[in-house]
Amino acid sequence: MNFFYGIRWTGADTWGGEVSPREGDSVYVAEGQTLIVDSSTPVLNAVIVEGTIIWADEGDYTFDAYYIIIRGGNFIIGTESHPY
Repeated sequence: MNFFYGIRWTGADTWGGEVSPREGDSVYVAEGQTLIVDSSTPVLNAVIVEGTIIWADEGDYTFDAYYIIIRGGNFIIGTESHPY
């Protein structure tokens, strides 16, 4: 079993004290950063992942973006025992 320490998409400090991304925004997940998606997202322009995005297990969410670019990072959704 793997454990990841990360920040939640809906966390108060996740976006530097600003509001979470809005429709048309782009998101960058830096190397070494782990972002836990715990709510549906608006339709984003681009998501660039050099760190890790993990899908939270506790809900049925959507993740919408025109472009998702994985550059040496990870985009983890589900497991063998709990597929998405």
